[in-house]
Amino acid sequence: MSYCLFVANRPENDVHKVYHDLHYGTPIHDDNELFGRLILEINQAGLSWDTILKKQVNFRDAFDVYNIESIAAYDETKIAELLQNAGIIRNKLKINAVIYNAQQILKIQKEFGSFKNWLDTHHPLLKTEWVALFRKQFKFVGGEIVNEFLMSTGYLPGAHDQNCFRYHELKQSDMRKLLALLTIVFLSLQASAQYGVYAGLTGIKAFGIQGVFPGMNFGVEIPTRDEVTFYLRASFTLKNKYNDSLNAEAISGTTSPQIIYVPTVFGSGMFNIEGGNRYYIGNGFDDYGFSAYGGTVYQLYTMGVSRKSTVEFDETLYTIKDGATAVDLAKRGRILALGIGLNGGMQYNVVTTVFYFDCSATYNVFAFPSNYLASQYNSYSPINLSFNLGVRKTFF
Repeated sequence: MSYCLFVANRPENDVHKVYHDLHYGTPIHDDNELFGRLILEINQAGLSWDTILKKQVNFRDAFDVYNIESIAAYDETKIAELLQNAGIIRNKLKINAVIYNAQQILKIQKEFGSFKNWLDTHHPLLKTEWVALFRKQFKFVGGEIVNEFLMSTGYLPGAHDQNCFRYHELKQSDMRKLLALLTIVFLSLQASAQYGVYAGLTGIKAFGIQGVFPGMNFGVEIPTRDEVTFYLRASFTLKNKYNDSLNAEAISGTTSPQIIYVPTVFGSGMFNIEGGNRYYIGNGFDDYGFSAYGGTVYQLYTMGVSRKSTVEFDETLYTIKDGATAVDLAKRGRILALGIGLNGGMQYNVVTTVFYFDCSATYNVFAFPSNYLASQYNSYSPINLSFNLGVRKTFF
């Protein structure tokens, strides 16, 4: 049973209900709070999460509101005090691990600026890669501890079922941030005396993903007819499909056969927003003429992936799983990524109409998959290459 189903019928003030509805799977931006979550996960080892949640206030008080500097300086006197505190888990190995980990995080903060930056720098990784990374850096961090810590803070997918209200709230939060960015750009456009609006065709190649994604692009550029401009472009693609097969494993040990192979069609489509500066050379600022341009580009893209079985099977007896990890696979997933790179191209100016061709190459610095399907099946590429062809109209 998933955690979402587990808390569904619990009272509103139940510790699990509160944790699920307000904290589980939600990104944490404060280093002390991030470390506090890790402290709880370490102390949960060998015990029930119910026990930890009921003691979480005691943990916060006993460990100086999770202040990393304070915990890193704990001495034998403080350790003895903690071992006498009946409100927490009195395990010397866990207490020593917490102190050591606090000291390690201070080193991380010195090098990366914050514990969160360190996590963001390595995101995304597979669970096995995260576990190996944590074991190099910290103590008392087994696979389950690392998995729950990262899942509870949004670095690994799977915290919430896709039909859970929190799953959709967290997705809407990402969209609100995107809407705020677009609002800022729109207000900047309104203040500009001259701008261009354009539309055209797009082809996006995400390296490591089969095929090229064809689509359309729309955008604005301000100010036009200047040596340095700012542009913002949105692109969406048609769905790209490919065939594969998946394992369907029997839910009950009495079902025969235990595994069947299910032919499956995977589909993925991309919505991409990019923007940046362009630096022009040439005589394209006149009523007629060619010019070339290049500059930096920042890219935010979301890609959806879906799977559909091409043969019928009894889903009450079998469940689709990933063959390598035995993880249950959702029917749909999505990934959100941010990249940086370069943009360059050429244009031909005819009075207020411009014909353009350009290319953007970007490298994704981090990505957020919604579930295992999104992270592993044809929906993430660290390098994207897009080609754009179209027409721009200049307004004064």
